[in-house]
Amino acid sequence: MILFLLLSTLTWAQSTETGLIKVFDRSGKNLREISYVETAGRLPKMNIRFYENGSIEEIKCGEKAYGEEDAKFCGFNAPNEIVFKNFKGDVKRKETYDKGKLVHLVTLYSSGKVHQDAVLVGEEKTMKVFFEDGLLQTEAVELNRKPVWEKEYYINGKLKTEANYTTLGDNTVLTRKTFFNTGKIAQESQLVAAGLWSSEFKVGESKKYHDNGKVESLENYDKFGNLEGESLYYDNSGRLLRKKTFARNQLIKEERIDN
Repeated sequence: MILFLLLSTLTWAQSTETGLIKVFDRSGKNLREISYVETAGRLPKMNIRFYENGSIEEIKCGEKAYGEEDAKFCGFNAPNEIVFKNFKGDVKRKETYDKGKLVHLVTLYSSGKVHQDAVLVGEEKTMKVFFEDGLLQTEAVELNRKPVWEKEYYINGKLKTEANYTTLGDNTVLTRKTFFNTGKIAQESQLVAAGLWSSEFKVGESKKYHDNGKVESLENYDKFGNLEGESLYYDNSGRLLRKKTFARNQLIKEERIDN
């Protein structure tokens, strides 16, 4: 059995009703609290869901506070950190709210160490993800829910991938560099992601390197992701091995170089 408790006040001047709905199980444990404002229909403004042990499972905040509970949990009076635990009572994440908006999010490994740390300022989100031993795994910045730049690291701390993003209409253009775990560059290229769900494809010049730093290949792509023109391939001493000529991704000529 689930019981509902409705606490409300009526504001005649505005013809609105505000209040707090509390939901309990048969043992009296609080399962949910919903702050609402009613005008032409009841509209939820804050929604808190609890585990049976009393810890908060989830919270959603409205744009303004309609009562003390909203002001407290959603940080309308002062920034408020909420600690979320799983059903066992272990802390799994922490969220800080300021004036109804999430401004800081921390998620934790089962060991209690930080897994993810995200800071939100306006429409900008800065995020860091850590290996369980505490070393940085990835870091990234988003603006208006679109990526700006990101970096990924090996477990030894060396840079693994670096990408910078530019939005052009519905397309995203990114310049990406990948590295060997020694820190030396492995590949650099420019890619386009056309539309929201389309896969990435290369455009312009793409370079691939041997692990000693020597260029392994130089390839050229047209704006549709097709190999175009001359591509060059080298051994790890820097000697040219062969040339290939492409037209719309079709190999039309290949020349092997005798050294």
